Amino acid sequence: MILCSAAAMTAALTGCQPSPAAAVDGEYTPGAQSVQVNGIIINIADWPGCSVTLRQTAEDCADVTVDSLLPGFPSVTLPCYVTRQGRGEYSFTGSGSSLDRKLGFNGSIKDSRLTLSITDTTVSPAAGRWKVAFDDNGLADIRLSLSSSMSLDIPVDTVTLLLREAITPYLRQISCLELDRTGYVNLSWDGDISSTAGSLLTGVIQYYPVPESSSIHIYLRRSVAEGAGLPVSPLDFPLNCSFTGTSMTLGIDQDSPDQWLEMLTSAVTDFEYEDYTAAGSPFGDIPEETFLQYRSKILLLAGVLAMPGTAYSAEITFDRQ
Repeated sequence: MILCSAAAMTAALTGCQPSPAAAVDGEYTPGAQSVQVNGIIINIADWPGCSVTLRQTAEDCADVTVDSLLPGFPSVTLPCYVTRQGRGEYSFTGSGSSLDRKLGFNGSIKDSRLTLSITDTTVSPAAGRWKVAFDDNGLADIRLSLSSSMSLDIPVDTVTLLLREAITPYLRQISCLELDRTGYVNLSWDGDISSTAGSLLTGVIQYYPVPESSSIHIYLRRSVAEGAGLPVSPLDFPLNCSFTGTSMTLGIDQDSPDQWLEMLTSAVTDFEYEDYTAAGSPFGDIPEETFLQYRSKILLLAGVLAMPGTAYSAEITFDRQ
């Protein structure tokens, strides 16, 4: 009895504290400016429904699950060590890898409020600096294929040649396409460009690899996609990705999402003859009637590509710098 009374008195004086992991066990909703990824504070409004959950696995260990905060990861869990820092304050840290990406979580919880710093490093072979490949004739290495039950008035070979001739001068102005280790697409452009378009070239467009499907996804978060007036927000678009030696080939095919066809149709529909001449007449000095015929054929082609019985692919090759 005396021993029990002494133990009870000691507990009352010192206080019984739960283990660090038990103290923070639960689900947390990130607040404004509470999360940063690779040192950049993210806009929580771009990630509706996001959450961070800690589940105790040992006295000082917890599985930390991040939901809807990283492109390509609807949910990702890392084992973390949890440490008590002071009264009502705890920290956790852990690391791991998945899908050609190395991840690290460093967070704190103070008075039930969460702050989180995430490191997200891409180790995919797609990461690096690239330049557009050109053939012996000086044209961009672009390939198209199409088979359909519908007949087109213009042969695919002709479309391919016209496209390559039209787009090559612009592709030559790309001095470097960088897919950086932090998951951003950075484009070095040597030609004239508007300030609006120029602002998108560095640190805005994101990408992430999906090695299981041999693809990379181009990602525009909600605020960027909506600001650009895109019909889809956020934009999450897969590109087929393959490697041969020091070359990388990116492409789309009939299994690609329909959203790119919607954007193509919208862009072509809004593209007028005045826009064509202002762009330097990439198909040559043609009369407006011929331009309208070309535009209608492109819209027809987009309609054909959307048909279930159509098989197609489009590819462009880059060489590593």
